Amino acid sequence: MAQGVPLPPYGGWAKRCGLVKEETDMTSDAPALLIVHGIERDRAVLHEMFRDRYDVLEAGSAAEALEKIEHSLPRIGLIVLALELPGHDGIHMLHEMFSRGILPGIPVMMIAPGISPEKAAVAIRLGVIDFIETPYNAEIIRRRAQRIVESERARVNLDELVEARTMEFRRVNRYA
Repeated sequence: MAQGVPLPPYGGWAKRCGLVKEETDMTSDAPALLIVHGIERDRAVLHEMFRDRYDVLEAGSAAEALEKIEHSLPRIGLIVLALELPGHDGIHMLHEMFSRGILPGIPVMMIAPGISPEKAAVAIRLGVIDFIETPYNAEIIRRRAQRIVESERARVNLDELVEARTMEFRRVNRYA
């Protein structure tokens, strides 16, 4: 959570659904956030932005990121991906994630200063939800990330509720 910024006045339902975490509530169930950036200094800046709210993982290349995703998949709540990476670029990594079935399961924010409209369209089709401009504005980036993670959790909770109700409906109608 941003320093000096109080939590918005959410009702108890948001806390029960796991959408809001107090700073003192940071346990191992905190979602992981994977930062994929080829520049160590930028990874450190981003790590500092997110360390108080997420279990931050880092990767310096697409290959390293894909390996970390494979090992930490259920925990990852958001990927912050740079367009420019050593070896393969971020678009190539998105294609690889899509072909492995990782996308659209994990939301992605892309660091893409000056991205062309064509590349932005491809990135969005592959699952990028938001773009981050440089220089970084910590407050904006943290709030966008928080909203993306909260929206994804709410979507997953809703999907689980619909599945449970559907199964209950089928069970009841089987005996009707």
